[in-house]
Amino acid sequence: MSGLNDHSGICETVVNAIQRQTGSVTVAEFGALALTILATDKNNRSRLATAGACESVILLLQRHENSVVVASRICSAIHFLALDNNNRQWL
Repeated sequence: MSGLNDHSGICETVVNAIQRQTGSVTVAEFGALALTILATDKNNRSRLATAGACESVILLLQRHENSVVVASRICSAIHFLALDNNNRQWL
């Protein structure tokens, strides 16, 4: 994958895709769903935050505030990301 180093995992890849396609409602919808699933694992929460997931979900929520599906999926992702105390400062 172009632009990703050899140590990038799925957490970083999903966040990278979201950040590159913030205007796409489809990427926002399924990216938020992927973040939610990944963030259910407590070990992934800090990796997602380091990759920029907290900032990304806020940006997506602002850009797609009129989409009920996107907003609900983003709120679900925020819920799981916020279970990590360190992530709460970004959210």
